[in-house]
Amino acid sequence: QRTAPVTIDTIEEQKAITAKSPINDVQTRIEIANRMQRPKLLSDMCCFKAANRNADFEDFVSWYGNPKIDQFVGSSSSSSPDTMTAYAALDAASEAVEFLTATRDFWADTWLLATPKPAEEQHPLFDGSEEIEKILHYFETMHPAHLINQVLAVNFTNANFILRSTAGPAMKIPCIQRSFSTLEELVWKALRLLNDEMISDLARTPENGEENNLLSPELLAVCEDVCDCVSAIETLLAHATSLMNAFPGSLDIVELILMNMNQDVIVDNIESRTSIFRAILKQQNKKSGDEQFKLMKNMGKGDGDLYDCPNPAAREYVFRTLVGKLPSRLFAQVGESEESYGHTVIGKGVLLAFTKSFID
Repeated sequence: QRTAPVTIDTIEEQKAITAKSPINDVQTRIEIANRMQRPKLLSDMCCFKAANRNADFEDFVSWYGNPKIDQFVGSSSSSSPDTMTAYAALDAASEAVEFLTATRDFWADTWLLATPKPAEEQHPLFDGSEEIEKILHYFETMHPAHLINQVLAVNFTNANFILRSTAGPAMKIPCIQRSFSTLEELVWKALRLLNDEMISDLARTPENGEENNLLSPELLAVCEDVCDCVSAIETLLAHATSLMNAFPGSLDIVELILMNMNQDVIVDNIESRTSIFRAILKQQNKKSGDEQFKLMKNMGKGDGDLYDCPNPAAREYVFRTLVGKLPSRLFAQVGESEESYGHTVIGKGVLLAFTKSFID
């Protein structure tokens, strides 16, 4: 027998509907089970009759297989096979026989209703409009904890993907690679916990007093680790991008600085030391209109682009005092040339702004 394409939550929902309970007797469960399998069974019987004109019901059963009722038969959720008494085992066996007999009778009645029709001439079993309605109904009636579960799974996966996509050349740095490996492990751990807790919550029976198990302390701790790792990688990528612009092609010095952000860095490599001095010289020579800058550019000996920096349109300074009863803040913008950036025009001159200041 071919199994119908269903999702995990649908399977758990079907098991909950056909589960044994005081308000769900055997006959009711049999009717529900037959109603669930009727569309697929009728379609298969029509196809079989179209391909085998002289076949009877027994031929179909020998080809299709006996009814599978294991998903609809079972003891209550409070009992397990190890603790089941002889009376309970006998009751389960008699219930299975009743299910099997009723299912065979249902199959025989469906066989009489089936007409020979190939699959290509039948109406598709998958109804897109109906499935969309089910999805919308699920969104409208879903538990808030289920929504948080789904949102966390999507956000964690997207965060990992976006960070990897925007890392660019920084992915060649060993410490960046190790950080992404750690993030991927944490994301997969969080996804497994989210999936397990969702499945266990869908299988719970509220009428028995079982409470919602979503967002356990273990899951919250893993989610917090994922968020901390994402924040650390964002900061690391920002530093790495800045350092790679200052030291192009020197991944070893970038790695050394990233691994010792709050410590003194000792560089033994002559090439790395040269890269640091060149970066410092480039930063110092950014002053606009400096004749020394033009001289160093002409003396670059093929490295003129090293000193080819854009002239700043303005320089901004902030002076703040927190002493006294009236702390204040002075903002000064010094425009060095007349520049236009879209709708913003920076003029040549000085702009001052004096405001009150507060301790952050």
